Amino acid sequence: MSKKVLPFVAILVFAVAVAWADDKPKADPAAKNLVTNGNMEDVADGKPAKWASVAAEGGKIELASSAEQPKEGKRCMHLKGNAEWGVAYSEKVALDRKKTYALTGFARAKSGTAHIKIDYYQGDTHIGMTESDEVTADKWQQLKVVAELDKFPDATHILAAAVVTGEFEAWFDDFVMTMKEGK
Repeated sequence: MSKKVLPFVAILVFAVAVAWADDKPKADPAAKNLVTNGNMEDVADGKPAKWASVAAEGGKIELASSAEQPKEGKRCMHLKGNAEWGVAYSEKVALDRKKTYALTGFARAKSGTAHIKIDYYQGDTHIGMTESDEVTADKWQQLKVVAELDKFPDATHILAAAVVTGEFEAWFDDFVMTMKEGK
């Protein structure tokens, strides 16, 4: 190739690369993750930051941050205990009824069962839930739940939750709640 053609080819390749990069679909700003610390990487007092837990009366649940085989990153949520049910939950998200909400997350269970859910609140009062399928194997499985706002017309907020049952030891990671236009 001549010395005159090389700069032209380099400029042409650069222009095509810029045009191709600019042509890619833009990330939907509404697709941001609504779950604070859904990746479980932030830790406070040995637990995933911004998460809390509760168990059925008479049950016991231990909520901890774990570096044992996270799905992504360096940390995941670890739940261990024995209860009819135990739940670790995120902060509430105010609802926009013109939107559709979906929650995905990963779970694995060494014992007991594990699944994810969306809880519905009217102010501070729990009024219902939509749950995913259960996980009973000690391998990461992705779970998904789509909010059913029509079933809970009084709901003002929702939150993401990790659920365990029985004598359990389970891990959760990569919770992502998104909203998009329309029902």
